[in-house]
Amino acid sequence: MSPESTDKTILFVAGEPSGDQAAAHVVRALRERHPSWRLLAVGGARMREAGAEIILPNDEVAVMGFTEVVKHLPALRGHLNGLKRMLASGEVDLIIPVDFPGFNLRLARTARKHGVPVLYFIAPQVWAWHKSRVRTMRRDIDRLALILPFETSWFAAEGVPGVFVGHPIMENHCPIAPEIPSRTVALMPGSRRQEVERLLPVFLRTAEIMAGKDAELRFELLASPLLETSLYRDLLAACPLSIDMRSGSCSDFLADKCAAIVASGTATLETAISGVPMAVAYRTSGFNYWLASKLVSLENIALVNLVAERRVVPEFIQGDVRPESMAEQLLVLYRPGEERQRQLSAFGEIRQRLGGPGCGVNVAELAASLIGDRNE
Repeated sequence: MSPESTDKTILFVAGEPSGDQAAAHVVRALRERHPSWRLLAVGGARMREAGAEIILPNDEVAVMGFTEVVKHLPALRGHLNGLKRMLASGEVDLIIPVDFPGFNLRLARTARKHGVPVLYFIAPQVWAWHKSRVRTMRRDIDRLALILPFETSWFAAEGVPGVFVGHPIMENHCPIAPEIPSRTVALMPGSRRQEVERLLPVFLRTAEIMAGKDAELRFELLASPLLETSLYRDLLAACPLSIDMRSGSCSDFLADKCAAIVASGTATLETAISGVPMAVAYRTSGFNYWLASKLVSLENIALVNLVAERRVVPEFIQGDVRPESMAEQLLVLYRPGEERQRQLSAFGEIRQRLGGPGCGVNVAELAASLIGDRNE
């Protein structure tokens, strides 16, 4: 493709559903501003709906866990090599890797070798672990599009150029919970099978204890569309309470909740900006936890606490994931009082730190500027 051509080709690589959803905002913004550009993607339904041409479905590369990676290694290597050949061909003017560092940092290296600019959207969390990747990022990435405000100064200190673009969850309407919400507690055990299997039974027992203290409380479960309904129904069958199961957007689900217990992850931020007091839980295998404890040096693991830069919501981690302790905390949070108000005040601060809507437009403008730099 000649440098003078106004028709550009951008390659997105979003290996996971969360990346597909975030990148869709960027695709939509680019499609509106540069309708003649070709937007290719390793992605899913969200990016396709936004106007990207899916060249590889992301479920072909979204493999989790050591044993699964080993089993799918030949196919993964084949997909990686195919994308490397595309970058070497001169067909691509810009690559936008989206999170998924184990795969995407390899592509960034190939792009650098062939003079293709790299705009990395949703940076690898090297501030928590794998800090050894910083040298690779400094070498191979032209610009980071950062979604967490504290990352800007961290990466600047490491010599990796980055710009805070806002958080993708702020693109969606996030209603604030009413002043006097319903007496319904949200159970949010995560979107991955391992999370649900490890956390939902404890969440259900927590709900039982809470219901024993306040018979007017109700409980609703947010089910992930990525998992089969039978998984949830089998786990719910062991619970004596009548618990409604819902799917759909996190913000809609949270709109009338008085409190929530949430698996550690992006959902903690969505819960905070929806104005629902919460407790956060995290549990993994014994080996994974031991390994993480050797590699991660953070006082807090919940994103809501990391963005606030202090402990705003309680964290129940590994052996501390006990229904009695979580029920005690939630029974304080759902009622009006000092602890509930402290969280709600902090959530207002977090909303300001995350910025308003515009993440997709901001990344699209960075993309256009990098392509322009290449033509100069």
